[in-house]
Amino acid sequence: MSLTCFDDLIGIKGECGTPTTPESGLWVQDITELHIGNFDKTITKEQNSGFEALQDIMGFASKEMAHDFRMGFMDKFDAKSIIENDVVGHWKKDLQQQPSEPTYLRGIHTYLESDPYMSLFISEIRVQSQTTGTVNVEVWDLTQNKLLDTIPVTSVAGEVSTAQVYKKYNTNKQRLDLFIGTDGGTDEMYQTNINIKQCCNKTSYRNGVGRFYGAKILDGGSMTAGNLMGMTGTAGVSITYSVSCDFDQWLCSQRHLLGIPFLYKIGEESMRDFKYAKRLNDIVTLHRADHTELMEYYNEKYQRSMEQIFSNLQVPNNVCFQCRKQVRTRISLP
Repeated sequence: MSLTCFDDLIGIKGECGTPTTPESGLWVQDITELHIGNFDKTITKEQNSGFEALQDIMGFASKEMAHDFRMGFMDKFDAKSIIENDVVGHWKKDLQQQPSEPTYLRGIHTYLESDPYMSLFISEIRVQSQTTGTVNVEVWDLTQNKLLDTIPVTSVAGEVSTAQVYKKYNTNKQRLDLFIGTDGGTDEMYQTNINIKQCCNKTSYRNGVGRFYGAKILDGGSMTAGNLMGMTGTAGVSITYSVSCDFDQWLCSQRHLLGIPFLYKIGEESMRDFKYAKRLNDIVTLHRADHTELMEYYNEKYQRSMEQIFSNLQVPNNVCFQCRKQVRTRISLP
């Protein structure tokens, strides 16, 4: 996967406009061989310029480095840890209609505690509408008063209709406070309980990592937790979710350590690109042996800098990580 947290770690001099100083203070051109003119001589038909070719290499290098980082700490990370997996919103019997409420959004208030490096993954959203059409399910971040997603669900009157969502929402070491709901005036729904075991008009339930509430809020107002009102059930909205550990949140929090290895990985991948380029010019044909030697050199520098991180970086001691044997790995050059 691509990690945007590496996007500003290494800079490129010579890009259009005034380049922003990179987070690490390092530039691609800190490696002598890596200047735009050389990349101009190796571009493929799919690339418009040497600058674009260099960006492609940096993107690939970041994925390679992230993979190596994950593998280096995998023996201490509980990669299979799904902390919770459940459904919120269960249909009542006999198609009980949900009275409409114009001016309100209605649905599910989701609140996760501030356990570090957790993520909420929503795999499916279901609705049971009284009409055929499209029901738009909105996902709001109540901490920021920010609309995160609008998910259309194609509905058939009286049927349980499903949208495959595959959305992940990170805690980022903070509380995760979301509202997931539909328009209470235009979307005519059938009633749902908050939980399959719900009785006695309860409006919420909780598990080991979070709390879930039936809730409504004035549409068009400030979408914050203080403006939510509790309600019985989830007004025809159901989600399938899981809560799990997310290694990449921790990886991104350590990016300040990865500037030097990232630069060497860019150097290694650039020399590989030069070595196997198909164009016939001096940078490709006359210096192929140099490219091989430099590729091996940058790989060795990359490995050493990564091994320093693996040997010295202390992992968190929480539900996602376990303090076991010291990490030791070596990334072999293909």
